[in-house]
Amino acid sequence: MMRQLIRGFVAAVVVAGMFGATAASAQGGLNLSWDDCGLNGNADAAFVCNTNAGTAFNLFASVSTGTALTTFVGTAAVFDIQSETSTLPLWWGYGACRLSTSLTAAPAAGVTTCPDITDNPQFGGIDYAIAFESNANRSRLRTAYAMDAGLAGALPTGTEYTLMQITINRNRTTGVGSCAGCATPMCIVFNSVLLDQVDITTTPVLVTQPLQRRHVTWQGAPTGFTCPDAVPTKSRTWGQLKSLYR
Repeated sequence: MMRQLIRGFVAAVVVAGMFGATAASAQGGLNLSWDDCGLNGNADAAFVCNTNAGTAFNLFASVSTGTALTTFVGTAAVFDIQSETSTLPLWWGYGACRLSTSLTAAPAAGVTTCPDITDNPQFGGIDYAIAFESNANRSRLRTAYAMDAGLAGALPTGTEYTLMQITINRNRTTGVGSCAGCATPMCIVFNSVLLDQVDITTTPVLVTQPLQRRHVTWQGAPTGFTCPDAVPTKSRTWGQLKSLYR
């Protein structure tokens, strides 16, 4: 159950098969941008891949919900990272060639133009799966964060909230022990977010559609596919949507 995840999530738990049977759809939307939230940020990030030091790259996921939540308590989100090459570049192999700490994700802390969706995450963690579902050129990032039930509150409609800050550092880009593929064009897609509530009589709110754009690129647009199609945008059943989190 999603509420079990929200109330007792620890970093070692993989977001898989823990969701309730139904979720309310929302008429809001998702945005993904480098450097700031939504259209305040950038659609592409470029790096000459010549140093292991320097400022990290920050990616911000934001959401607007068309359904008001009265006891909002936490989120579970899914992102896909896909290469134009047949296999995922080693540079994107976090926990393999690259250190797992080279990619981190957590609720933002007042660093974007949009308000943060929560200031008080109590539990949470991420899961990063390479070659997800046997797709050799794709990885999947799953995040879940929640507040203590006593801090739950209202989440009104009509506001774009910063949901998550994903930070990518430059570690192992060049020199001895470096991981090839930093310069490879990539597509990053914000698939969905589940917004949960404390009240067990209410259903979570699932947001899947773009607000303006739910994808960004790295090193320019890939040539082998169109970014939003990295994960099909066709209508899905709830059972199919749950599979995103497995």
